Amino acid sequence: KTPNGPYAPCCPDGYQFNKLDIENQVKTELNKYSTLSVDDKQFILKLINIESIGFNPYSFNKTTGATGLFQFLPAWHDPQWKKGNAYASHKDQYRTAWCNQMCNIPSQVEYFVNKWFIPSIRKPFLDWQSGRTKISPAQDSFLRSCSPHAVMYGIHHDGSGGVFKQSKRDGIQIFRNKFPT
Repeated sequence: KTPNGPYAPCCPDGYQFNKLDIENQVKTELNKYSTLSVDDKQFILKLINIESIGFNPYSFNKTTGATGLFQFLPAWHDPQWKKGNAYASHKDQYRTAWCNQMCNIPSQVEYFVNKWFIPSIRKPFLDWQSGRTKISPAQDSFLRSCSPHAVMYGIHHDGSGGVFKQSKRDGIQIFRNKFPT
């Protein structure tokens, strides 16, 4: 079961995913959101490619319990989960409440767009881009030298506080390594 990394525990036996099929399913789901621009959708597809090792809806990180196309962490998704690996500490609950939901493409996309992308990535990005978020001149200059998608991935990876206040660049570097310009 591991051509593209470990598979989530709820993955059906013998499952083999087809990247193009999954990508098309995600595009269909993204097209349901009139609030997303073409550029937003392109960024989300790139983010999925990084996070899930190539559009594997059952992608699973054994260390953290991060699951699915977006590698959602249980503690971020639902406060009932303790920090750490939810699968290791809640096996039965994990399979039903977490794994099945986070490996379902429509629910993954809906959760990401509504609960993560719009409020936690796009809004801080647009606030910075418009000058509403004040940051150091050096960091502002650095960020403006990056592609918008690299900055948005940095916000996703390091949080807006990390990118704008602490001058973190880990996520931006990951994005640049995956999508060099």
